[in-house]
Amino acid sequence: MTFPQGHVQNNVYANNITQRKRFLPLLFSDPFTRPQAMSRICELTGKRRLNGHRVSHSNIKTNHVQQPNLQTRRVFVPELKKYITVKLSTKALRSLDKKGAYAALKEAGLI
Repeated sequence: MTFPQGHVQNNVYANNITQRKRFLPLLFSDPFTRPQAMSRICELTGKRRLNGHRVSHSNIKTNHVQQPNLQTRRVFVPELKKYITVKLSTKALRSLDKKGAYAALKEAGLI
């Protein structure tokens, strides 16, 4: 397929949020070649920011953003005998403790 000159074809790092969410497991499929993204997205659950409004008494709406509580952690995976650095929400940390590191990271496609 040919594209006009100067046209950039959409790739895995698409700007559309729904496309990015759909390709999230592909982005993080290999923990050692994973891009060091600055985005505030939980790598295990896919949690991201919520957009809404603050509403004043006079019903004036101003934009308001709620960010997830993300923590960068080095997780030791005994089955691999390696540490993996992941950016997780606090809920995902609880899930990691409950399921075990290897099972949770494999289910999310990070291993």
